[in-house]
Amino acid sequence: MRSYTVLLPTPLAVLLLMGCAPSETAIPKAVRAVVSKVDVLGPHPVVQITDAERVTKVFSFFPGILSETDTGMAGGWEAKYKIVFHLSDGRKVHVATSYDDKGWSTGKGDKSLKPGLGAVLDPLFAVDR
Repeated sequence: MRSYTVLLPTPLAVLLLMGCAPSETAIPKAVRAVVSKVDVLGPHPVVQITDAERVTKVFSFFPGILSETDTGMAGGWEAKYKIVFHLSDGRKVHVATSYDDKGWSTGKGDKSLKPGLGAVLDPLFAVDR
């Protein structure tokens, strides 16, 4: 009796054979950000960021923002900024940052915020007096 080995292609091999190699362009990029600064004493000022370089810089403060992982941790902190990133694939990602500039969340658990976001966003909300 003869035995045969059947090799089934992996999904990646099928894509490669079809000429559909994964590329970096498949990862969506933030193309616009709408930022509101939370103010418990009055209306929330809103700033829209459309400059590609500035949007990319703000987006970089949130490593792993596009992953669907849940940290399982959630704090009872008040938000300082609420940001909506508009992605190149049409999706929107909503982010809230903690008032002490140490954490952020998309609603799937708290994550550590890279230092310096306040220095980038605070000047956008400065009011000349």
